[in-house]
Amino acid sequence: MFQLPTKLKKLTLCENAEVVAVCSRSSDSAARFATEHGIPRHYGDFAALCADPEVDAIYLGTPHGTHFAYASEAIKAGKNVLSEKPLTMTADEARELQRLSLEHGVLVMEAMWMKFSPSIRKAQELVAAGAIGTPMIVQAGLGYPVPTNGPKRFWVPELGGGALYDMGVYTIALAQLFLGIPESISCVGHTRADGVDYFEGITLTFANGAIAQLTTSITYSIPPRGYLGGTTGSIDFAEPLFSPPAFRHMAADPPRPPVSTRSRRRAPGTCPCSGPPVRRSWLARWNMRSIPCRRRSPCWRPWRQCAPSCSRNATTTSPGPDRSVPPSRPRQYVARPPLMS
Repeated sequence: MFQLPTKLKKLTLCENAEVVAVCSRSSDSAARFATEHGIPRHYGDFAALCADPEVDAIYLGTPHGTHFAYASEAIKAGKNVLSEKPLTMTADEARELQRLSLEHGVLVMEAMWMKFSPSIRKAQELVAAGAIGTPMIVQAGLGYPVPTNGPKRFWVPELGGGALYDMGVYTIALAQLFLGIPESISCVGHTRADGVDYFEGITLTFANGAIAQLTTSITYSIPPRGYLGGTTGSIDFAEPLFSPPAFRHMAADPPRPPVSTRSRRRAPGTCPCSGPPVRRSWLARWNMRSIPCRRRSPCWRPWRQCAPSCSRNATTTSPGPDRSVPPSRPRQYVARPPLMS
């Protein structure tokens, strides 16, 4: 399973989710994992997992090439499915999963976590409000050299090896999220004899004249960045593209100063210094200061809540300007999104 320990920790932030079982091709491996993470049941057979009446949904963190077979079996057993990206290896397989999910009345979803990033969601709000006019161009890239003796998912064709399925999906998802479904697709790149792709340069064109220029590679480095341009402004996402910690919104009416919006990477309402979640409202753009911590992990609690109790607090900072007096240039600000339910 891909990064399952990390994903298990994230599930603890969900009020209505509980991990009740784990499955592996090896029963011994599943048993060890279940014992280590306090999971009640474990299976060495996927059919047995699907037959468990206590399981409502199955998360698939297996290699790319196995998603369709496992998802089909789970759907036919009446289980909801959350599958790692890419959902399937082909469009026909995706259509078949859609047909099965409608037939059996269950949910099937690709776990494209980038779409749920606070920065991405805030950018969607700005675009919907007309902050950049009509989106007309997306430029995005993601790539790094992967050793040939590295993870098999990059180099074994049966597992979905190559740049496109592992990293290119993020660039395509960004383009589709803001520009929609393309009218035409063109691509140049290089593939191995067995079909494993080394790199791609993709151009998507849309009915309204919009364009997306996307690059991905497993043989050389490409900065993990994304950019969205519109008729009256632009949004520049910070690295890494798959989970941008911030973005910069620039209005196209110089000499007006740019507007910067920053969102946190950690789970909404969580202070990594003291642990438990803290609910809070949207923060005014000039009344928030982070508190530096000894481990260089930023604390996202409002300073008045965290300063008295933060055990890792190294230094304290001023609460900032008098809140009764707005700053003279409020267009340059740091904003954080509200708690998502």
